[in-house]
Formats: sequence, structure tokens, C-alpha cells
Amino acid sequence: FVRSVSIEGMSACREEHHAHGGHSHGHSHGAGGCDGHDHDADPERGFEETLFPFIDLPQVTCLNESTEGAGQSCFRPWSERHDESKFVESDADEQLIFFIPFTGNVKLKSIIVITDNDESRPTVMKAYKNRDDVDFELAETLTPTQEWGLVEAGGDGLKYETRASQFQGLHSLTLFFPENAGGDTSKITYIGLVGTCDLVVRRTVIKLAEFAANPADHKTEADERTKSSVQPGY
Repeated sequence: FVRSVSIEGMSACREEHHAHGGHSHGHSHGAGGCDGHDHDADPERGFEETLFPFIDLPQVTCLNESTEGAGQSCFRPWSERHDESKFVESDADEQLIFFIPFTGNVKLKSIIVITDNDESRPTVMKAYKNRDDVDFELAETLTPTQEWGLVEAGGDGLKYETRASQFQGLHSLTLFFPENAGGDTSKITYIGLVGTCDLVVRRTVIKLAEFAANPADHKTEADERTKSSVQPGY
């Protein structure tokens, strides 16, 4: 059966709202534009929460990272988003690919990206739903589920909204950052995923076979004595 799980106090949308002093910041960006609405009062989007607890973090991989495992550090609680010791930087060129598996069935509603506002800032993000085979060669020709142009932002980054109907039933997400603002390498300090998650709980049913006792299989000592005292033909 499927159990819907929510975590109190972990709505990234609400945390972002409070981080801006409680006012309606209205800076969520979809593909190519600003929607300009208050996330907390958006009935079309519904409830949102941070998906960090549902990321299978040990299985997250990042292609072209300069330090092994650094890509995983971009995924952390919202309260740790300003930890400058955690970031990923690309190696051979400016491109980065993240593979992000989940522990449940996810509906992704938005992505938050925090970077430095310099030439290392990625300027394009492409997302692929439920693909575990995306490398740099395939990413150049594969049509993404959605693509965004990334703009320069403040310390808390920007929230880029998805076409939520296209990001239901996610078991994994691949993010491709193909370009930056002109630097030799790209740098990302934080990636936040926002939406909802259903945890699939599998019940194992154990059937116990109860066998009735067969008297023939349990001969007693008295039965044996009776049998030996009876002689055929008498």
C-alpha cells in the first residue's frame, strides 16, 4: 500500500518565505520567465516540502566533478544552504551532470539553485525524468523533460518551477548544466528539490501451512505391542 508522508516544518517554500522576512517575494522562475506570485498562497501548486529526506544520497553521482563525492554535498538541509565549505566545481570543462535517485515516488514542483554570482555560475539547467543513462554525449541530443535559463540571484538563489504534471512518479532525476557565464569551470553550492513524496511500504505476507497430525505417522509403543501379539490366521 502507499502511505503519503509529510514532514512538519520542512516546507522549503515556507522556509524561503521566512528567510525573506515573511513578505511575498514573488521571484519564482519557470522556463523563461517570472511567475511573480506568492508560493504560500498558490492553490494550483498545492502543498510543497523539501525532498532532501527522500534523496538516496549515497547513490547520488556527479559527472565531471573535480573532487570525488563533492556533488553529493550540494544536497543538504535548507538550514545549511550557506555552508561555503560545501560545493562542487567542474573539472575538465564547465559542464556538470547530476544523477539523483529517490527513496519513494516523487512529484517534483521546483528546483532551487544557489551559486556564486561570477563567471562560474551555470546559465542553463536541463532536467530528465527517470533516466539513469544520461552522460555528456547523450545529453547533447536527448530532449529534456524541461529546460530553464538560470539568472543571477542573491544569497538564497531562485526557485525554478517545473511543469509539475511532467514530473510525477519520479524515481530518479538527472540534472544537466551545459553552460556557464563564461568561466573555465562551473561551481554550484546548493541544489534544493521541492515537491511531495509518497513512500511505498511493501507488506510481506507470510503464509503458515498447518498440517493435521496423521496417526499413522505417530505410532506409539502400545500400538507396536498390540500388533506383535496378533498372529495372522488365528
